[in-house]
Amino acid sequence: MPGIVMNKEKENLKQTHQQTCALHTLKVNNLNAVRQFFPQNSRELSDYLAKALNEAQNSFDLVSKIPKNLRDFDNTFYPLDAAETLIYSRRRAIEAISKTHPDSFFRDEATVCKDILVEFSLNLFSSKSVYNMYNEAYKNIEKNKASLSKEKEDYMNWKMQSLRAEGLHLEDSDYLKVKALKTDINHLESSFLKNIDEDKSFILVKDEELLGVPENTRTSLIKENESFTKITCQYPHYFPVMRYCKVEKTRQSLYRVFESRAAQKNVPILKELIQKRNRLANLLGYESFAHLDISDQLAQTPETVEKFLLSLKAGIQDKLKSEIEELTKELPDGISLDENNCIKPWDLMYLQENYKKKHYNVDEIAFQEYFPFERTLKKIMKMFEKMFSLEIEIIDTENKGLWNTPGWILVIKDKLNKSRIAGHIILDPFPRVGKFSHGYCFDVLSPCRLPSGDVNPAIVLLMVNFTPPSAMKESTLQHDELDMLFHELGHAFHQLLGIAEMPSRSGLHMQHLDAVEWPSRLFEFLIWEKENLKQLGEHFQTGLPIPDVLIDAKINSQNALSGITYTKYFYLSMFALKCFSSATQNPKLLREEIEKEFLPNIVCDPQINKEGSFQHLAEHFYRSKYYAYFWADVFAFDSYDHIIHQQKQGITNSWLKFRELVLDHGGGRDPNDQAFQFLGRFPTIETYLNKILNNDIVSS
Repeated sequence: MPGIVMNKEKENLKQTHQQTCALHTLKVNNLNAVRQFFPQNSRELSDYLAKALNEAQNSFDLVSKIPKNLRDFDNTFYPLDAAETLIYSRRRAIEAISKTHPDSFFRDEATVCKDILVEFSLNLFSSKSVYNMYNEAYKNIEKNKASLSKEKEDYMNWKMQSLRAEGLHLEDSDYLKVKALKTDINHLESSFLKNIDEDKSFILVKDEELLGVPENTRTSLIKENESFTKITCQYPHYFPVMRYCKVEKTRQSLYRVFESRAAQKNVPILKELIQKRNRLANLLGYESFAHLDISDQLAQTPETVEKFLLSLKAGIQDKLKSEIEELTKELPDGISLDENNCIKPWDLMYLQENYKKKHYNVDEIAFQEYFPFERTLKKIMKMFEKMFSLEIEIIDTENKGLWNTPGWILVIKDKLNKSRIAGHIILDPFPRVGKFSHGYCFDVLSPCRLPSGDVNPAIVLLMVNFTPPSAMKESTLQHDELDMLFHELGHAFHQLLGIAEMPSRSGLHMQHLDAVEWPSRLFEFLIWEKENLKQLGEHFQTGLPIPDVLIDAKINSQNALSGITYTKYFYLSMFALKCFSSATQNPKLLREEIEKEFLPNIVCDPQINKEGSFQHLAEHFYRSKYYAYFWADVFAFDSYDHIIHQQKQGITNSWLKFRELVLDHGGGRDPNDQAFQFLGRFPTIETYLNKILNNDIVSS
C-alpha cells in the first residue's frame, strides 16, 4: 500500500511540475507574438508587470507545496529555474523599453517597473524558503545522483554554490544585511547606467573648427544657430570628428566631454557602489567583491586575472613601444607632443588614422561608401544561412518597429531541425536621444525545449548606433560599425541557437561569463577576410564592387597599431578588477595610476572622469570582469586559427561544426570542454599573443 500511495503522489507531482512552467506556455513563433511580448504603453506596462509577478508567485506557491521527502530535480530545481528564467525575460522586455523607447516618460516608467521586478525576484528566489526547497531536493538527489545528466548535475552544484553566495546559509541578521545591500546595489547600478543612456553632452563649434570632418558627418550635425554647430557624443558624430578633424581645440573639447559623460552624477554613485559591493562580499566571507564576482568563473580568482592581464601587457609591450615611436616619428601638421614628449589623448585617433592613410593607403571614407547598411545586412544573412544551415527572412519594419522607429526584424529558421523558427532578431540600428549609446545584444527571451520535444523560439533585441541615413544618402557602414555588427550578431546567434537542458542556461547564458564573448569575438574575424569583404561590398550609388585596393589596404592595416588598442583595453580591464578588489575610496586616482602604468607615452588627462562613463562597471554581466573579452579572445583566436587550418586542408564545414559543438548548447556545457572538442586540445594564450604580435590575425 505505501508503494502505491508513493507512486500516486509522484504522478501528481509530475502534473504539478507542468503547471509550474508558465515558460512552456509562451508562443512567440510569429511577428505579432514577438511585438506583444513588449508592452506598448503605460497601461500595458502595468498589466505586464502584474502578470510577471503573478506567474512567478504561482510557480513558487506550487513548488512550495511539495512534501520534503518527495522533492527532486524535476519537481523543484527545474520548475524554479523555469520560473526565474521567465521573470528574467519579462524584466528584459521592460528593460528594453527603458533603454530604447523614444518617450522619456515611458522610459522612466519602465525603469521603475524593472526595479520592482528585480527586487521581487530577489525577495522570492533568493529567500530562505527557496533555499530550503533546493536544499531538501539536493539531499534527496544526493542519494541517487546517477539519474542526472552531467549538465543537470553541474547546474545543481552551481545553483547550490550560488545560493550560498547569496547569503542564504547565514543567520537571519546577517542575511537581512545582505538582502538590503543587494537592493541598494541594484538601484545604484540602474541609476549609473540610466545616467549614461540619458546623457546629452555636446560641444558647440564654428564651421571653421570642423576642418577635415567628412561631408557626410558634417551634414548629420545639427546647426544650433547661424554661428554654431552642435557635436553630440553619439558614436556616428564622435568617432569621425576625432579621426579627421584637423582642429586640435575641437578634438580636445569633444574628447573631454565624451570621456566625462554623466560623470557628475555617476562618480558619487560609483564610489558608493564600490563600498557597498565590498561590504556585501565581506558579509559573504569573501576578501573583496572581485573575489566574489570571479569565484564561479573560469579564472576563479582576481589573482589569476591580474596575472593574466600582466602577461598580456608584458607580451605586447615591445609592440606598443615601437608603435608609439612610429606614430611620433613624423607628426602631421598641427600636431605636437606635450612637454614630456607624450601623445595628447585627443590626438591619438587622429594620429592613428593619419598613419594608416600614409603607410597603408587606408581610406575609411571611400571604404564606407561600399557598405550600404540594408544591402550589406541582406548579404550577411545569406552568408550566415550557408555557414550555419539556416533560413533567414529580413522584414523592413518601415518605421513600424517596436516603438515606430526604423529597423528590421530577422526571422531565423533552423534547417538542421525541420526549418523550425529558432527565433527573431529585432534590429534597432540608429542613435536617438535617450537610447542606449553603445552596441548591445539584448537577450530578451532564450529558447526553451518543451516536454513535447518542441522548442519555444528566442527573441533578441540588437541595439546599435550606426551612421544614420540623411536626406542625401542612405546609411553606410564604417568598418568599425561592421565589426560591431558582426560582434553583436555573434551574441545573437548564440542566443537563438543555444538550447541547454536548463532554461536559465539556454541562449548565451553561460555560467562562465569570461567565455561569453567567445562566439562574438570569433564572428569579428569574418569582416577581415578578403573574400567576405568582396562579397559584401558594393557602392551605395553605382552598385560597383569594392576595389581590391581598398580591401587590401584595410586588411594589411588590421594589426598595424593593435599594440596601442589592446593595451588600452588591458588597462581598463585592470582598472575594473582593482576597482572591486581594493575597495578604493578614489576610483579616479586608481584609474589614473593604472593608465599611466600601462600607457606611459600617452598623456593621462586629469580633466576627464572616465570612470563615470565606464558602463561595464555597473553591468551585471561584467562589473569586475571586463577582462572577460580577452579571456574569451584566447578561445576565439585559437578557434579561428583552427578554422583557417581546416579550410586550407579542404575541410569546409568548420563553422557548422562550431555551431554544433558550441553555439547549439548555449551555456549548458563547460567552455573548456567545448573548446577541447572543437580544437582537439585546450586553447593557449600563446596563439593569441602570436597573432597580435606577428600581424597575422587573419589569413587573407
